[in-house]
Amino acid sequence: MSMDFQMTSGGSVVMSSPDNAQNEPLVAALKAAVDGWVCDKKPRIAIEFECGGCCKKVLNGAKIFFKDFFVILLPAEGEFLLLKLFSCGKLVEKQVLAKIVIPVKRICSIEFGAIEIDP
Repeated sequence: MSMDFQMTSGGSVVMSSPDNAQNEPLVAALKAAVDGWVCDKKPRIAIEFECGGCCKKVLNGAKIFFKDFFVILLPAEGEFLLLKLFSCGKLVEKQVLAKIVIPVKRICSIEFGAIEIDP
């Protein structure tokens, strides 16, 4: 099962998936969650997820894909993702990434139109 979320020229989030994917409860729930969402023309996607006792947040995503039970986030061409690691409520590490693959069961939130205010 594979889903692809892309931005239309009007800024809408569109999901394409195989016809039989509607039978998958996870796919149906994700489609229902994103139907009708609108973002600006330069999408800024952020994903917050848990990893052991820590929380991670990846920012500056432009394309998001679901493959089986994983989400893949990519930045815009020529850019990078920013990963922040939080422990005990404090920022402890930052990394720059070319792409990231996250297990869906670890995701806390997917944010569209995310703009970082405090670096």
